Amino acid sequence: MEELVGRIAQAAGIDEDVARQAVTIILNFLNREGPSDQVQKILGALPGAEEVIEADGGGRASSAALAACLAAAWARWRRSTSSPAPGST
Repeated sequence: MEELVGRIAQAAGIDEDVARQAVTIILNFLNREGPSDQVQKILGALPGAEEVIEADGGGRASSAALAACLAAAWARWRRSTSSPAPGST
């Protein structure tokens, strides 16, 4: 799981803690909403995924945490480009 978190953090240019929270939110969403047979395949292929879900209480990650993850990723992306924000022109 840490390898995945590290790769996401590096690719997105975000802190590993932010990437870890994003992975937790995504795994919890898949666990709650996805087809269980397919979700089990995904969880089985990601060492530590089930432990992440259990440690988070099966999906109690807050929407505020998701918003923080998205805001951090957006800010990082904005700094890496010279594009104006959508709707700001």
